[in-house]
Amino acid sequence: MSSKRAFQLAEKGWRLTWYALSARHQAGRRATLSGWQADAPSAYCHRCGISAGPGSVKVEGCSYCVGRKSPWDRVVRLGSYDAPLDQWIVRMKFAQDWSWGPWLGAKLAESVGRIGQGEKAAICPVPMHWLRRWRRGYNQAELIAREISRVNKWPLAAVLRRPRLTRPQTTVSLSERLRNIQGSFDVGHVDLRGWSVWLVDDIKTTGATATACARLLRKAGAEKVYLAVAAVANPHHADFTHVEPRPTNHAASPPPAAPAGPPAHGAA
Repeated sequence: MSSKRAFQLAEKGWRLTWYALSARHQAGRRATLSGWQADAPSAYCHRCGISAGPGSVKVEGCSYCVGRKSPWDRVVRLGSYDAPLDQWIVRMKFAQDWSWGPWLGAKLAESVGRIGQGEKAAICPVPMHWLRRWRRGYNQAELIAREISRVNKWPLAAVLRRPRLTRPQTTVSLSERLRNIQGSFDVGHVDLRGWSVWLVDDIKTTGATATACARLLRKAGAEKVYLAVAAVANPHHADFTHVEPRPTNHAASPPPAAPAGPPAHGAA
């Protein structure tokens, strides 16, 4: 590689880092003014992620998920899908306010880093179909995942793909969600044996998307699969079937593209 090319790549890396840090700062100021704080691990079920009262969660889960099979080892979240967290996620997804992505990622990185300490860990965002990503300008799960990767210095393993375009899960009935995404994901030729993989998304509702992705990571050999999300929807709320109202106004421009591939095949 020429010195000129090396300089160009280094300059691009610094520019992208500056964009992420600046965006995270902007979102952080707004969050601080709201008085919001992330939930403590004791506030939710480690197995399914829904809110739970003191002493109501056992090793096998809570009253909602006990007895149900789970393809991941545990869930880490920032909070329930309620104000103001829900509006931040809506703005990130539908109002081009992508600055929330790096900030949510930085917040998740704190909890994720404590749990994954000492493990051979990698970060994998839930993929988005290319057409939907082109329309939005970015994949919000990747924005969150990239920041977790940067903070904890773990590789970003974007090994999952979404080759089939499906209807948005929020437009499909609960009973049809698994069927809606069936066959819409696949995994690249990667050996994840010995790796603990953190699957990252913005929100968990029924868990159908995360389940499909986690199973593929297991199929690729992942020793452990964790699920890290910004928010978990409450199944007892009336809006559980449609949790993403779209705002009418628009904000910031989309972030610069910074594609990051999986760890080297030989290292995985």
